[in-house]
Amino acid sequence: MTDGDRGPVGLPGHRPGTPGYRRVVGALVAAGLATFALLSSTQAILPELSQAFAVSPSPGRSPWWSPASAC
Repeated sequence: MTDGDRGPVGLPGHRPGTPGYRRVVGALVAAGLATFALLSSTQAILPELSQAFAVSPSPGRSPWWSPASAC
């Protein structure tokens, strides 16, 4: 890369408006949507999972959440 290929902070990268920049932004949007879809798709089976593993859906019983940690 030449010095002309450097961005506003002096690092190499894609300039806004170029085809490469649009591809990077499109890939990031697609990755975000795929992540959202994967995480939200399991919500429909949570009641069945809680019954199968005999766990309560109560947030107070979760080891990762407690009222004290919500502050």
